Amino acid sequence: MSISTNEYLTTLNQGNAFYNNSALSGIIFEFVACDVSNTFNVTPTISKATNYGLTDVSAVAVIDISSSLLNNLFYFYSADFSSNTNMFDVGNLLYGINKDFSFNLPFSYAYIRQGTISGTGTQQISDDYVRYIAQTLFNTNNLADVFTNQIDLVVGVVNMDSSFNKTLNTNITNVTGTGQTRTSASGKHLYLDNSSNSTNNLYVDSCQSLLDGLINIGSTDRGKLFLSDISNQAITNAVDVSNGIYFIPFHQYDLLSLKLTYNFGSTLSGFPYNNAVGNRSYKIVLNCIS
Repeated sequence: MSISTNEYLTTLNQGNAFYNNSALSGIIFEFVACDVSNTFNVTPTISKATNYGLTDVSAVAVIDISSSLLNNLFYFYSADFSSNTNMFDVGNLLYGINKDFSFNLPFSYAYIRQGTISGTGTQQISDDYVRYIAQTLFNTNNLADVFTNQIDLVVGVVNMDSSFNKTLNTNITNVTGTGQTRTSASGKHLYLDNSSNSTNNLYVDSCQSLLDGLINIGSTDRGKLFLSDISNQAITNAVDVSNGIYFIPFHQYDLLSLKLTYNFGSTLSGFPYNNAVGNRSYKIVLNCIS
């Protein structure tokens, strides 16, 4: 299925895991295994009462990255890929992930593209989430004179970046299943499994969705680039390729999305409208700008 970058970045409803970017030579991929939540534990304090003023997500936010940051994430095994015919023996493919991969991203600095509490394209998550708390408790998104500890609240959101990264990385490191762990020539520990077991492991399933998507768009410019990448690995990663192991490269204009959910962990009482703050989820779109 094809969709433009703007269409993708301005919808809160979730659809397919893989899209061909109709406006650019890129792909759009939703990494469904990376759907994690953490708890926000900074309690807001007020100065005065204020008058009334993935699954789907609450908002979509974007971080610009280099595509090279994602190049060692997804791996697959093919015993007989032919660079002459660009053919895979699908029945013998194994799909997987690099257990040593680490995210280290400033999620709180991602800019909201759709679903922001106030403004469009100018709110970062660190500001948007605090405005969401204000809107829930006071029916206003204006932070002025609402919280006496506004800075602490924003810093609290920023400080959650490390816990989100840690959760994502721990989940990847601890991936297990009916498959096997193989070591690449560079020492990376790769978890690989076959397609019949992919539905039991979201990481394997994600890799299969990504590879199937790229193979199915093989006639497009982006699909041809992928096939060229795989053929070129016979030279640059000769040892791995001789053992049937390939990684899936990302390129400029590609998008990869994660889902983060912020759970509110403080106990509140005495607020004028609501004493409970629900969860707020963000689709974090990693935009490969180079």
